[in-house]
Amino acid sequence: MRKHVLNIIILCGVLLNIGCNKPEPELEQEYLLILVNGNKWTYACRTYNEYGYKNDCTLIQSVCGDTIINGTSYKIVKNTIEDLDIPNVLDVMGLPEKEYYREDNGKLYLYDKLPNGLAGDVLMFDLDLDEGQGVSHCHAVSSEIDSAKVLDVFYAKTTDNKYRKGLVIGQSDDSKNEYYYNDMWVEGIGSRCSGIRENTTHTYGFRAMLNDFSTQGKVVFEGNPKWE
Repeated sequence: MRKHVLNIIILCGVLLNIGCNKPEPELEQEYLLILVNGNKWTYACRTYNEYGYKNDCTLIQSVCGDTIINGTSYKIVKNTIEDLDIPNVLDVMGLPEKEYYREDNGKLYLYDKLPNGLAGDVLMFDLDLDEGQGVSHCHAVSSEIDSAKVLDVFYAKTTDNKYRKGLVIGQSDDSKNEYYYNDMWVEGIGSRCSGIRENTTHTYGFRAMLNDFSTQGKVVFEGNPKWE
């Protein structure tokens, strides 16, 4: 499997100074967790009603503590909506005030309703996958692209000088270098398109795209949200 290092300068979602076909770096650091207290994802959101009227707003998700559910430890992720002054805005958008996530061996789980109607762990991301493996079992992938797979594996040095494993997610091997047509899952961050949420960029009614990710109060990754 081909792996390479990307020395990335991230500016408004554009990848610059890309060095390909370099050996995998000797990673001295431990796996970078996504769920660290204080980590924050900011999303550009748009809602539509049945008449096509739209509202633009900002969704902020932040890791803010710990809890235990049925004997299992979870991180608390708080949802906040800005720039949209309507009553019960989270209810209107179908978002709870708090959600509960956990990580295990490169996998991110959301405690949510299962297909059988009971509550349990829903797999959102799996960063332990290799090139060529399918990702339809991960809930972060839109149901419209259930044939998606890992097109490439890379290592990126982000603006906080940390190497992060990344997966290029898409449908066609021919598009693996097409930045705007694929998603990227990045260690310690989540999805380039949707953070730690399900990819809703093709969902009618509510859409959320990652604007930036910050850790320890510093933005280290910027997306490039664009509406069609």
